[in-house]
Order: sequence, then C-alpha cells, then structure tokens
Amino acid sequence: ACLEIALAGTQCDALNLQSCFCTNEILQANVSICVLAECTYQEQVVASNLQAIICKGVPQPSRSNEIIHTIIILSVFTFPILCLRCFSRWSITRQLWWDDWMAVLAGVRPPLQQHWMYLTDTNELYADLAKLGLGKHLWNVRPVDSPPLLKYFYAAQILYSLAQVLAKLSILFLYLRIFPRPKFRLATYIAIGVLIMDGIVYMLLPAFECLPIRSFWDRSVPGKCLNLPAIIYTGASTGIIMDFVIICLPISELKTLNLTLRKKITLGLMFSVGSFACITSLIRLKYIAVFGSSFDVTWDDTDVVMWSFIEIAMAEICACLPTIRPLLVHYIPSMFQSTSRSINTTTTLQKGYKPRVPPKLSRGHNGEELMSDDEGLVIKTQRPVMVWSKVPVLQDNSDIELGFRKATN
Repeated sequence: ACLEIALAGTQCDALNLQSCFCTNEILQANVSICVLAECTYQEQVVASNLQAIICKGVPQPSRSNEIIHTIIILSVFTFPILCLRCFSRWSITRQLWWDDWMAVLAGVRPPLQQHWMYLTDTNELYADLAKLGLGKHLWNVRPVDSPPLLKYFYAAQILYSLAQVLAKLSILFLYLRIFPRPKFRLATYIAIGVLIMDGIVYMLLPAFECLPIRSFWDRSVPGKCLNLPAIIYTGASTGIIMDFVIICLPISELKTLNLTLRKKITLGLMFSVGSFACITSLIRLKYIAVFGSSFDVTWDDTDVVMWSFIEIAMAEICACLPTIRPLLVHYIPSMFQSTSRSINTTTTLQKGYKPRVPPKLSRGHNGEELMSDDEGLVIKTQRPVMVWSKVPVLQDNSDIELGFRKATN
C-alpha cells in the first residue's frame, strides 16, 4: 500500500520499478516514511527484503568509507602524540601528574567509543559498521540492524561528553602546574568545577533522554523522549564557551612573566593551539542544524558523527602539544634555537617583588625531589612544589617541562 501511495501521481511504471524507483531518492524516502509509520516490525522486514530484491544490482550510495578513513587518520595522529606526551613528561619528572592522566583517559575514551560504534581498527568491524547502516540511506538499512545501531549511538553520546571533559581537564590541570598566582589558580579551579558539572549534566541528559531507556533503540517499546536536538545544541554551545574560557585564561599570566617578547609569543602560541579544537566545535555545530530534523538520519547525521570524532581528536592533540615541546627542543634544536636557551629561574612575576627560588634541585630516594631554599629548609615531595614568598613562583622545573630550559644534572 505504501508503494502504491508513493507511485500515485508519478510516471513510474510498477512493472519497471528498478529504473524509476531504485534511482529516485525522494520516492524511496516517501515509501520508507510510510512503512515506518504504518507497518509493524515484521512488515518492515518484509518491505525491506522486497526492496532489496527489486533494487538488486543498483548501486546504493554510501558514506561508510568516509567514516572509516576519518577514524584511521585520527588514530594515526592522536595515539603517537599521546605517547610522546607521556614520554616527554616521564623523561623530565619521572612521574605523571593529573593533567597527564586526564589526557591518557581522554585518549583511550575515543577507541572505547569507536568500539561501541563498531568503529575499531579492524577491517572486519569497519565492514560491520557498514552493515549496520551508518553512512547509508535509511531505506537501505536492514530493520534488524537498526536496534544495535541506535544502541551504539546511545552509548557514543555519553562517551563523547566524557572524552571532551577529560581532554579539557587535562589542559586546565596543566595550567595549575605552570601558573601559581593565587587568583589565577582560583579561576582555574572554578573553571574545573564548572567543566565537571557541565560534563555530568550532558552525560546524564543523553543517558536518560528516553524513559524507559530501552525505548531509545527498541521502537517497539513505548516511551517518552526529551528533545535530543535541543540537548545537543545546548551541550555544543556550552562546550564552545568553555573552549574560549580555556583559551583566554592564560593570557593575563603571560603578561606577568619576565620573558622576552619572542618567548612570550612562543608560549602564547603553545596555549593557543586550543583554538583549533574550538574551530572544530563550531564546524560540528553547523551540522547539528539538521540533526534530529531529518528523516534520513543514518545518511544526514554522518557529518555530525565524523566531526564529533574530529573534535575529540583535536581536543586531545591540543592538550598534548605544549608538553611535547621539550622533545622537539632536544631532537630538533635548530627549530627552537632562540627560545631553548636557559632562562633565569628567579623570574619576577609582579613588579616590586622578587620571589625566592630554590637554588638546588637534586634527585632523592625513590625518585623524590629534594629542594632547599635560601634558608636551608629542605622540602621533600613527590609532586610539583610551589615555593612561596610574597608572590608565588613557578616550580623550579616548570620551564624545563615547557622546553624553555634544558634539564641539568
């Protein structure tokens, strides 16, 4: 009946459907809308099998390869950069701190998300993704594949928010390692708190957007759902605002550092790489406009899915780049000749104050750092040390971690 209704008023001959129906996306969409609205699940399976028989041999548009290529490219870049970050930090401090662990967790989260979405590194599972239907027109997706596809998409929404929060937390914790001024640290802690609360909200909203939860992927279960496009819009908007906050936070601190203009510019560029993640968020926001308003979701939402992966990867890369600069300075010194020279560790952060900086830095037992100040006080610690006088100063090896001074034995 749906086919008859769709063919009514057209010049399509029912005896020659392959030439006029299988190549007409509008006609196929009208039939698919009718089938989903009027037919039971069993009838939908029959209709899908009938369409497969009628359109056998006719090429079906698919964007599955675009998704596969995107994931491969992202994996090639993000995983090595994450490894370089950990190696760089470990080679300098012999330990990983909160910013490193946040980056590691964010780095392993996208592969977990890809696992739920059947987007792992094996060609077999990439083929399974194509069978499930992401990147294909909805009427070319088998009804039996729709529930698992929706289930994986449900999980991906939650894990996307988690990966974003972890990557941004990594950057904020890095700020705490580098900039010790109390007001800045307070602002950073506030940003961390807001980011965590925002992440919790936008993980819980997708998790409970439909009640009962099963009704999200099992359309045979009656349920009530929230406005998913509105949730995604507001989540993307708050994420972009946090991106701008993270980019702007260190600007005031750079002005207070007693560095040459060239070194300030270099340090500013290191932290401004976060703008690339913000750009990808804005591009993703553009494609969200059709999210939820399109009937052909498996085709039209492909861009949203791909840019979500790109956004996560860029956030992870941006969080790692400032910390791998010491490796680049060590192995490619010619590129950083003007900024890799030793800087004076008695940096004056504010006019009128000259902070006390530990003159000695040595390695103690069990990898602990033994630092002595000018009064002979010995501080034993396994974590970054902040030495306070009238104005807090950077830890003695913070500029080493950023590649502005080489470590000395």
